[in-house]
Amino acid sequence: MTMQRDLLSIRVKAVGLSTPDTPEYWDNSGIESLCAAERRGGYEMSGTVEDIGEEVALNSTIKEGMDVMCLCPLDNGTAFQSSTTQKYYNVIEKPQNISHEEAAATIGPAIRAYLTLYYKLKLTAGETLFITDIHSPEGQMACQLAHLWKVIVIAGSRSDSPPPTDDHHRVVDIRKEDYWKEVLSATGGVGVDHVLDTRRKSSGLFNLFRSVAVNGHIVLYHHGELQLDPADTQILKLKNVTFSLFFDQAWLLSNSQQGRYLHVLSDVRDKLADGRLQPLRWKGVKREEGIDQMKEESSEKWIVKVEQKLAYNLDITCKIGTKSSNRLKKRKSMLSPVLHLPLYTVSVLLTYNLRAQLQQSHWGSSSNGRALA
Repeated sequence: MTMQRDLLSIRVKAVGLSTPDTPEYWDNSGIESLCAAERRGGYEMSGTVEDIGEEVALNSTIKEGMDVMCLCPLDNGTAFQSSTTQKYYNVIEKPQNISHEEAAATIGPAIRAYLTLYYKLKLTAGETLFITDIHSPEGQMACQLAHLWKVIVIAGSRSDSPPPTDDHHRVVDIRKEDYWKEVLSATGGVGVDHVLDTRRKSSGLFNLFRSVAVNGHIVLYHHGELQLDPADTQILKLKNVTFSLFFDQAWLLSNSQQGRYLHVLSDVRDKLADGRLQPLRWKGVKREEGIDQMKEESSEKWIVKVEQKLAYNLDITCKIGTKSSNRLKKRKSMLSPVLHLPLYTVSVLLTYNLRAQLQQSHWGSSSNGRALA
């Protein structure tokens, strides 16, 4: 079968299974059931190019046998399979100094953080930025990027464990009811210029509205069904605050910002290659427990990030994520092998023998032909 002109065939080595925040159905979008089981997760991937189209050979530096990484568009389907086809302008060469696992873990959060800070918040040197959850993948990458751009970072934390990165000016415990007072104290009572809320769930946004300075900016990642009270909107109006939401897939599903996205993709790759950005960490657990956590991710969004490695053994890797102590207690039996780890963002990396899975796993006989897990 001849490869389409602008497509790459990629042998998947590692897949990030973070679930995008999409409604169950998108009306009038032409994309049916984006949250169907076969499309749950698997959009952050790393692998090796097997075949390229004619247009790729003419217009791109990507060659057969090259290691690449990408954030897959929703309408292209999940990369959770042995091989996938992607358009060449969504793919970038993987730096040689990081592994496929690190690339799959980092590419999505790094792109989201870059797009938010550079194009949404439009950060400049000397400004102040409050990141609500420094333990989240996006929070870690945003903190590193802001530090590179000489921005003063105030990091929010839900855990007693130290932050995974030290590129911050001060740490604020957001478990307190009125943590906005600490944010104001760190800025001399003025407030921060920018607020980036990377939390999956929050008890309220009142503290954020109090923390932001006059003419400030607030960006939320995971609040697509947000409803604001009149009192909150009054605060935003009196402070002249810009308030917005962020959805990374809009940059991939629309060609209107393609040039800017290509610049971001290239710059993220360069920063990973020269060590200015450090990849996210991952840790291993048993295969069965990783699959259970994937199901939790799909149904309750409890697991923030999951990653799968398509290799030639039957291991799984994972990093535990930050959530309330009550929910952790309920899942103690499931998480017992890894409870000794810091409560960071949950990341799971699955590795398995593809041939053995096709012969032994019921997923290999799935009628949709997509999942090979």
